[in-house]
Formats: sequence, structure tokens, C-alpha cells
Amino acid sequence: MNNAIVSNSLRFLGLFFVQVLILINVDINTTYVNLYIYPLFILLLPIRIQKVVLLIIAFTIGLGIDMFYNTTGVNAAAAVLTAYLRSTVLEAIKPKGGYEQNHVPTKHQFGTGWFLRYAGILFFIHLFVVFFLEKLSFSDFGGFLLKTILSYLLSMILVIIYMFLFNPKR
Repeated sequence: MNNAIVSNSLRFLGLFFVQVLILINVDINTTYVNLYIYPLFILLLPIRIQKVVLLIIAFTIGLGIDMFYNTTGVNAAAAVLTAYLRSTVLEAIKPKGGYEQNHVPTKHQFGTGWFLRYAGILFFIHLFVVFFLEKLSFSDFGGFLLKTILSYLLSMILVIIYMFLFNPKR
């Protein structure tokens, strides 16, 4: 259990600081692209984590991101929704053998295809909510959808790079 706590703590710090020190400064036509990698921390927590603990962790990391991005709860709300929907997505894409008590949702544990479906669904929801809450309307639906899709595609490339570089097992 201590190894899991240490590895998750290091992952939290690493993803958080990459987000607030590096990705916040990446300028790819900022009207249409924002890069996010911090939701990966929520996705890589153990499958059997208590839901209330998961929601508190998600709120905490989202609020921390909000402080740096000056977004007044937008990331916290999106992170909590992502954490809340995580169990539903896990149930929907459950492998035939199901999940064991100590499973962690990684490509190492369930394969690359499974992980990309899992992360892809939750990242898209997360980014959709972030950009919707930033605007609070669908008045420019084309621009909103374009920003969501472009940010999603580039963020997923970062997730894939992370997963192949670090290949987390827990």
C-alpha cells in the first residue's frame, strides 16, 4: 500500500506541476487549443478507491489548477464530474474477467486499446465541461466544439506519450 501512495503522490506532483508550469504557457493559437494532462491523475487512481475519497481528490486537484489558471471553479467542477463518471465508464468497458481489488486502470494492466477508450471518453467529457463552463453558452457552438476537439486530440497525444514514457503499473 505504501508503494501505491508514494507512486500516486509523485504522479500527482508531476502532473500538477507539468500542467501549471509548462502547459499553462504553451501557446498554440490559444483561441482554439488548451492542453490538459492533470485529469490523468484522476484516471490512474486504483479502481476500487472509495468514491468520496476520489471526489475529494478530484476537487482538490481541480481547485489547485483553478488557482493557477484563474478560472474560479471551472476545473474543479470538471474534475469532480470526471471522477464521478469514472466508475460508470469503468463499468461500461469492463473486461470479461472484471476488475480485481488491486487493479489500476493502466495500459499495462488492461492493454493500450482499453486504456485509450477509457481515457478518451473521460478526457472528452472533462474538456467539454471545462470549455462549456468557461463560456456558459452554446452561442458559438462551432468554435466551442472545435476548441474541445482540438484540445482533446492534442491532450490525448500527451496522455499517450506519458503512458509510453512512464508505463505506470500502479
